Amino acid sequence: MRIAPHDRIRANKIIGYTLRSIREHDGITQSQVAERLHCTQAFVSMVENGNRSIKLVEAIMYSHGIGVSSQELYEKVKHALAEEGLVPYPANKRQNATPPDREHPGTKPKA
Repeated sequence: MRIAPHDRIRANKIIGYTLRSIREHDGITQSQVAERLHCTQAFVSMVENGNRSIKLVEAIMYSHGIGVSSQELYEKVKHALAEEGLVPYPANKRQNATPPDREHPGTKPKA
């Protein structure tokens, strides 16, 4: 899937803003995150300002650096990107729906 350059820039800004919001809400400084991630404060600043893309492994590490689970971070970022129209909301919100060609265990086959 190709993403237009201007959408990629917007996505980086939204992801960075989400990371910053979580960090600030919990009273954590950029320097503290940098120390926890063994990186520079400049790296943290660049990510949070949307001036640098963040790789998946970095996002997982970053989530631990700001004290949230990677799943929680994923959900917050996904919601923020969907709010901006960069990713679609799920069409079907039922999580564990049985596909139409399969049946639940213990049910009788259709005649």
